[in-house]
Amino acid sequence: MKTDEDLLSLQDAMQLNRRDVRNIYKQYANPGLATMMGLINFDKKFVRAQGVSVWDDEGNEYLDFLGGYGALNFGHNHPQIIDAVQQAGELPNLLQASLGTLYAALAHNLSQITPGELCRSFFGNSGAEAVEGALKLARAASQKSKIIYCEGSFHGKTLGALSVTGKSKYQVPFKPLLPGCEAVPFGDLNALEAKLKNRDVAAFIIEPIQGEGGVHIPEQGYLRQVRDLCAQYETLLIFDEIQTGFARTGTIFACQ
Repeated sequence: MKTDEDLLSLQDAMQLNRRDVRNIYKQYANPGLATMMGLINFDKKFVRAQGVSVWDDEGNEYLDFLGGYGALNFGHNHPQIIDAVQQAGELPNLLQASLGTLYAALAHNLSQITPGELCRSFFGNSGAEAVEGALKLARAASQKSKIIYCEGSFHGKTLGALSVTGKSKYQVPFKPLLPGCEAVPFGDLNALEAKLKNRDVAAFIIEPIQGEGGVHIPEQGYLRQVRDLCAQYETLLIFDEIQTGFARTGTIFACQ
């Protein structure tokens, strides 16, 4: 029988060693991941992080080249970010019956740096959630249902995002996915136009640079021509900049 005595406190969790964590993963979380990380000696216990460096419990230093798949633009524990979090520490974390002060400030700031006439923000907890929101908004605004995406793309693993992810190894276990989602080769304008010419497409979703697909950079002018085709055939254009946005490619957003 389960009891409260079986619960781990924060202090208990901080004291877990490498073997403890691996065994807990195998029993309660992801056995396959625990086994794989053990085989490649990546099941270390990391106890400190700063900038691009992380340290394990034996004092070894490592460089983090993943950066949270793009989430850690400023590295681990940047002092200005830590300071900002501490300054906001006593504000309500979640208060539904209100208008959030920091929510409003962030929406304003984003409107000042987003390209073109984009001025409104929808906030989510992940890239997949942002994609889900974009797909729903596109269908609602256009009153169409078809979505075009690129082969080799990655937009997330929730059901809608997975339906427009061009990786069969991710899609197959969860089929049938959302209907009306069709793929075209990345960089192929003729294939895209063939899909759009019936004017029945709600949106075309694309990464300005394919990340997981192999860091595929489109030919010069491709994205501009994509924009023109979408405008010509009354199709909304969704740029997924989860990996390329916020100055990772030289401009604030890669689509610029």
